[in-house]
Amino acid sequence: MALEFGYGPTGRSSIVPTPDELVVHLREAGATTIYLSRTDAFRDDVVPITATYTAPSQEPAYGPDSETVRRMLRRVFDAIDDRLRFHGREWVLEWSVEPAFTEPRTDLIPLYDRRIERTYGDGFNLWNLYFVYEEHSNSSTDA
Repeated sequence: MALEFGYGPTGRSSIVPTPDELVVHLREAGATTIYLSRTDAFRDDVVPITATYTAPSQEPAYGPDSETVRRMLRRVFDAIDDRLRFHGREWVLEWSVEPAFTEPRTDLIPLYDRRIERTYGDGFNLWNLYFVYEEHSNSSTDA
């Protein structure tokens, strides 16, 4: 049975999600981890998000294959028109979809991690978004 996915143009105005709505949609689409760029977030009114999926060499025997998940993640981003609503305003959403990283990336901080969810029952860490926002806001006012 083919996997159906319901994201796509609706003919209505574009969806402008909040970060928690975006993360939930990406999680449901099969994201392994969802990251925020710590170094580039909130500069020039941009919020850079990276969603990763299981690399083809590490695919589990069950569930959708990595190519299907990659397409579903891209469709989520395509459906929201590159904008994000956070802290009472709209930001430009800069996004990428990539295979899961094999090495740690210190420039990215997780907003969601499926491995942590499987272990502890909750893989969401949206507080990281607020911490980076506050960090950026404080550095902007110090300049």
